[in-house]
Amino acid sequence: MWAVETYGKKATRWGNENAGIEIPSGDRWLIHAANDSAGVGYSVSMVFVDEAWKVKRSVVDDSLAPTMAERNQPQLWLVSTAGDSTSDLMTAYRQRALDKLEADDPGSVLLLEWSAPAEADPNEVDTWQWASPEWNTKREAFLRQQWNNVEESAWRREYLNQWVIRSDHWLRDSWWNDTLDPSIELPADGEWSVAIESDFDGMGHAVAIAARDRDQFVIRVTTHRTIKEADEQLAAIRAAHPQLHVAVTPGYVDRLEQRFDTLVGQREAAAATQTLLDLFDQKAIRHDGSQILQEHFGASTISRRQAGWVLTAPMGRSGVYAGRAVMFALWNAAKTPRPVPMIRARRRA
Repeated sequence: MWAVETYGKKATRWGNENAGIEIPSGDRWLIHAANDSAGVGYSVSMVFVDEAWKVKRSVVDDSLAPTMAERNQPQLWLVSTAGDSTSDLMTAYRQRALDKLEADDPGSVLLLEWSAPAEADPNEVDTWQWASPEWNTKREAFLRQQWNNVEESAWRREYLNQWVIRSDHWLRDSWWNDTLDPSIELPADGEWSVAIESDFDGMGHAVAIAARDRDQFVIRVTTHRTIKEADEQLAAIRAAHPQLHVAVTPGYVDRLEQRFDTLVGQREAAAATQTLLDLFDQKAIRHDGSQILQEHFGASTISRRQAGWVLTAPMGRSGVYAGRAVMFALWNAAKTPRPVPMIRARRRA
């Protein structure tokens, strides 16, 4: 309507094909379906992807991103509510945005997010406020009405912007929720198992810690944009705790200046995957509800490999490295014998 008012009826095209605006200067705004043909044949200054939770990552990576290669200061906008564990486009790009914002030079990244923490109670009004850019009595009344009508998984996605795990996923909601304990800390005594894993494309790195605390295992994980940042995190952990068991992948070995204890790869991943499943099933894991970890676990699958069943990413996807780092850390921590209390007695003469 704005274009018709400003430039006349010839400036606009309606319908399912080639809908958009073209003004006399030659500038164009085009509406395309989010499929493998989106953007093909154009040179694009700005791509705006709406409802990105349901758009395939290949549409952006393979079809849209290449159209911006020769533009001056191109922009890619991803706008969406949260999705489930199949929403690899939004989770992957969001993770990279977080990694860049934590770096010394964040570059040209803007991240605007209104979402409730993963551990927040969906029934609480305070939780609703987390995911509301504007809060007033009208919105509160609307959400109270919707809370009684909307299934909880949809409520978490659409009104709290909490990423959920699809119902047929290996990580059951009950496993995740029953092992949530935001207040628990890593034990001050005993051995910490540390594992370092990188994304398949080398664009992200994770450092995980798992430590036995009586009959349970406390886990923590951090993600990093560069391998140097992972180095620094490992050095900080060494300085904070003297008893470590360090597991690394073959690609990281050459960077280590200090000792490591275990080299892990696909052969070890089969045993580590089974350990991860067993500990979740036994509710022996304690985590802080990290949204990054939930997303990485959610993006993963368990597939048959030569070594056995392995936690990995579906073909053509990435963004599970934090989950794999935690898996390897838990595997080593579970092999550490449980401390046995010693009773000493001395016989009197």
